[in-house]
Amino acid sequence: MRLTAFKYSQFAFYTILKKKSSIILPIFTLISSLIIGMILKFVVNSKYVELLSFLYIFILITLTVVFSCIKALNIFKDLEQEGLEIISLSKPLTRESLIIGKLLCLTFFGLIWSLTLLVSGFLSLYATYSFLYLFLTSLLLAFVGLITYLLFSLFTVLLSYKLSQKISMIIPFVLFIPLSLSGMILSSNVKSNVDQAAFFINKEYKNHHSGNEVNAEPYYLNNKDELFLIPNGVNNKEFSLEQVKYLEDVVNYSNSSSNLWQTYSWLSIPYQLVDVFNFKNKNLFASLSDKSNSNLDKYIYYKNLDDISYKYKLEKKPSVQKYLVDSKNKTYKYIVPGILKSHSIHTSKNDNTSGHEEIVDFDIIYAADGADNKDKEFLEDKNQLHTDNKTNLVGRLRWVYVYEALNDPIFN
Repeated sequence: MRLTAFKYSQFAFYTILKKKSSIILPIFTLISSLIIGMILKFVVNSKYVELLSFLYIFILITLTVVFSCIKALNIFKDLEQEGLEIISLSKPLTRESLIIGKLLCLTFFGLIWSLTLLVSGFLSLYATYSFLYLFLTSLLLAFVGLITYLLFSLFTVLLSYKLSQKISMIIPFVLFIPLSLSGMILSSNVKSNVDQAAFFINKEYKNHHSGNEVNAEPYYLNNKDELFLIPNGVNNKEFSLEQVKYLEDVVNYSNSSSNLWQTYSWLSIPYQLVDVFNFKNKNLFASLSDKSNSNLDKYIYYKNLDDISYKYKLEKKPSVQKYLVDSKNKTYKYIVPGILKSHSIHTSKNDNTSGHEEIVDFDIIYAADGADNKDKEFLEDKNQLHTDNKTNLVGRLRWVYVYEALNDPIFN
């Protein structure tokens, strides 16, 4: 029976291969991929390459749905309508062998299409990824294409036994487009819960030195997807109960920010087939806007690593290494950015020459070695270009200037 089914699959394969759609669609896809690859490499601004590559993958998956529907109807309906199935049944061939043979033939075309997508990936995505990622992405595209092909071709076969060929082909296509696009629209309007929490952390309050309601200073460290918060003020060693309660409420409220997208991404198979290529679960459409829509982008060392598929939690005792600061008493403490902790939004208006009351315990006050000795001479004393009393012997180092320096590409 197996041999008979295989022979029938060969007969059906060579018969369907003669149809125009079996040749035109793969060739059209390969030529389009070559053109798209050249456009992405030499024409498109690098800012939009990732988005356009993702959209082209979406088009390739859509073409997969079209190709699978056509081949399913060719194999399971056209052979019957053209009388070729009757000729086959006149030979010693069971109904079971016939169905297995058709499924094998359907799989053969799926493998051909999968190979087409593999080559298309290499031709169109080389401007987006390094060679290793290009190879892996192309393999993934071939695999997802095969899964998509089998799912929608079998779905089309089931529909064709109850509905006409046109409707059987239209329904999968109509279902795939809206379901996948809806997920893409949802993902472009969803923020991770840590991004949503940052919205509340950033709420302005001018009476606090930090400038925000919670009076905390956020920062990232070591290129990790971990947001650290420290209480503002060099004398504030830990958060108050009110601050902890504020942060707990913020995180609890923000946890629902991506629930709708997460639920939809689990339930919508068409969207899953496309979203698997958004490797970092980012809003790829953000590149269309010149303004960042992230609430985290002003935090030092933020590397855009937050993921909308994750739920970030508030950890009161972070897993950060403590260092020995007192060998006699064996005291271990966290090392935090002191200039950030002593940052104040008010010191920019209150310097040594402003006439306002001096704000103490904020910013970093520096002085040259020996600046308190009036008899010691410095190079600045001999510089006749100084026409005022300001020198760099003593001064105030503010966080805002350090932030600008650390964001310079030289430091990254």
